[in-house]
Amino acid sequence: MKAGICTIAMKDLPINEAIEAIARAGARGVEIWGREPHLPPPGDRGARARLGTLLRDAGLEAVALGSYFRPDGSSGTNVPENERGDYVLAAARALGCPLVRIWCGRTEYEQTPEPRREAIYDEIRAFADAADREGCRVVLERHNGTLTSSWSSAAKVLDEIDHPGVSLCYQVPYPAPPEELRRRTADDFARLLPRCVHAHLQNYVEPPQSGPESPTDARLPRTLLADGIVDYGPFGREARRTGYDGWAMVEFPAAVRGVMGEDEALAADVAFIVSL
Repeated sequence: MKAGICTIAMKDLPINEAIEAIARAGARGVEIWGREPHLPPPGDRGARARLGTLLRDAGLEAVALGSYFRPDGSSGTNVPENERGDYVLAAARALGCPLVRIWCGRTEYEQTPEPRREAIYDEIRAFADAADREGCRVVLERHNGTLTSSWSSAAKVLDEIDHPGVSLCYQVPYPAPPEELRRRTADDFARLLPRCVHAHLQNYVEPPQSGPESPTDARLPRTLLADGIVDYGPFGREARRTGYDGWAMVEFPAAVRGVMGEDEALAADVAFIVSL
């Protein structure tokens, strides 16, 4: 499987150092974090050109722009310039990114009235049409606090948007109880990978004091992709079965990694993705 790293994994590094670290880890693709200092500021064509040169020199492909464009039914009013749809598409075009990741609202599906959902969908469809004119596809972030967050809502949202240029960026629902992550992910892969063109992989361990009385939404420490609660073996099998041809990205470095340094852990995660 094609393995990449999101530059947000090194958000405290200058983009040139992040690219060097990603190349050392053995990745072949990057998702550019859609904020400074990784995304050049508006109007700085020279910085964007230099970023393209850095990627080419490192042998890396810019596979996606991890934007913060968040259609929420308000038609994009009162948002920072670098979170506007037109700015995001201009950046994707300048960097040659075929995918643009966007966010789907600001509330969970069940807490969002249907008229608000429809307003969000209209914004997403309009953005997808504009993206298509730029040669890009749109992938929806699956994140808590958005319409796509739960085990069931991501598929509903895709059905309701019903646009050929809109797909899902796969990742397991989070936060979620460890037992759900163990029990439900294989079915989640099977249902959703056919509707995905991109993926963020993360894995977790139970917190040290987990137990029957622990809150079900407790935050779980990140660990190496091969070692955590989520079994990614079925992910690879479903990808082959369904013909999934997208990238699988390391989104964040493992916090729980034994004696490994961060660079070594990133390399281990890249190697694991390639092996799927």
